[in-house]
Amino acid sequence: MFLSNQPQRLGGLVVANRKRDDSLDGQLIHVKGNKHKVPYRMLNGKPGNRYYVKINCDECGKEVLISASSESRCNKSYCSRNCRYKNRIAPNGKTKRKRGSKPDSYILIKSADHPHAGKDGYIPLHRHVVEMSLGRILDKNELVHHIDMDKENNNIENLDVIVGNKDHCLCHRSIQKCVRKIIDSGKLHYDREKKIYYF
Repeated sequence: MFLSNQPQRLGGLVVANRKRDDSLDGQLIHVKGNKHKVPYRMLNGKPGNRYYVKINCDECGKEVLISASSESRCNKSYCSRNCRYKNRIAPNGKTKRKRGSKPDSYILIKSADHPHAGKDGYIPLHRHVVEMSLGRILDKNELVHHIDMDKENNNIENLDVIVGNKDHCLCHRSIQKCVRKIIDSGKLHYDREKKIYYF
């Protein structure tokens, strides 16, 4: 229940009430910067606001309005489904996508006829690159290692085949030993506030 503009008396004190302007419901209102809000009335009759931000499409640059919560969850934003799909096309014409929303996740490509494809018909791009170079399908126990630790660098020079999880774990442990020596030498430091390593 919304109060009128008439003051009310509460415990001997006169309190001036502000009436909500229902005519603004559904309208985009600028808040500050690129942030906006849309007032609305919830099912229980109480007022509420939906918050949005204006950003540029990562593919075509067109200005697009997305929810504020989506901005914090997504690495990239697009104005349309067509722009989203354009970003998923690899140079060879095959569709590619990320395995997850994290920046360091693997890139997948569509290859429904591959014997090791997932239920959605995708395989990791780095395995595809190695298979094209070797001219054969990799076994499931053959793992592809990114030499520079960058999962987006799928050049054949950056990929190496390691057989079995044991040798792959030894490979990553050797990196940890190298990092430990760099830390001991004083060249690599750790920031306790930012929770990151730096030179």
